[in-house]
Amino acid sequence: MRRSILLFPKFDNAELIERIRSEHDPLYGLISPRITLVFPFVDDIDNNALEDIVIRCTKGISPFKLVMQGITANGNYLFLNVKSGNDNIIEIKDTLYSHLPFEYNRQYTYIPHITLGNTENINSALASTDDFNYTFETTIDRVCIETIDGEEKSHILFQIILD
Repeated sequence: MRRSILLFPKFDNAELIERIRSEHDPLYGLISPRITLVFPFVDDIDNNALEDIVIRCTKGISPFKLVMQGITANGNYLFLNVKSGNDNIIEIKDTLYSHLPFEYNRQYTYIPHITLGNTENINSALASTDDFNYTFETTIDRVCIETIDGEEKSHILFQIILD
């Protein structure tokens, strides 16, 4: 079973994000807009032990403001960028990886974002978002653990509420 640990921001204007995702993201409809903290993994940790790790790692972390704006590309991926809340997200990600029995692949720079697309035609996708100048604001108050089924659909196992 593949699992991952995520933030699922709830924006009042989320339909704008979903409109872009519906055009460019093959995971549209399978998982909600998310910021990945721990990328999909397979291991022997049982769900209750994993929940306990996440609870310990988030203890003392208060809800925080998240502001997102601006679209950029990274390889074939289209990203909605974090403008405020970046340090909080990285702190949670680093703490989680320091308590899990596997490491973050440092071959990749961790950039908190929401994936809007994954496409071979990234230049066209970027051009189609030239006028996408919206700001997305919310308060992050929970961390989620999901399972990913064989059809890539996300199922929430646990939600850990921040202090």
